[in-house]
Amino acid sequence: MFAKEIKMLLVSYPLTIMLDLLWVKVIMRDFYRENFINYIEKLQMQPFSAKYAPGFIAWMLLVLGIMIFVLPLVRNKALSLVFMHGAFFGLMVYGLYDFTNAATIVGWPMQFVMVDISWGMLLCGILTCVMQYLDTVL
Repeated sequence: MFAKEIKMLLVSYPLTIMLDLLWVKVIMRDFYRENFINYIEKLQMQPFSAKYAPGFIAWMLLVLGIMIFVLPLVRNKALSLVFMHGAFFGLMVYGLYDFTNAATIVGWPMQFVMVDISWGMLLCGILTCVMQYLDTVL
C-alpha cells in the first residue's frame, strides 16, 4: 500500500536537497552570504557553521508536508493548479519561518525574507508538480 509513497519519497527527497543546495550554494550564493550568513555570524559572534542533520530533517518534513497536505488536493488536476497549490504551501512554510525570524530577531533583513519566501514558493511548486507526475507513473 505504501510502496508508491516510498518510491515517491526516494525520488523527491534527494531532489529537494539538490534543488535547495543548488539555489543557496550556487545560484544565490552571494546573496545568502550577504543577507543570511553574515547576519548570523554577527548575531553569534563566531563563524557560521551549518548543522546538516536538522537540515535533512527539515527537507524531509517539507516533502512529507507536500505528500500529505497538497497532493491529495491536486490529484488529476491541471499542472498550473498543481503548481499553485504547491507554491501556496511554500508560502505557508517559508513564510512562517521567515516572518517569525523577522518578528523575533532585531534587524532581520526584509530583503532576505522576500527572496527566501519567493524561493520557497518556487521550490514547493516545482516539487509538487514532480510529485504529482510521480504519483501518476508509479
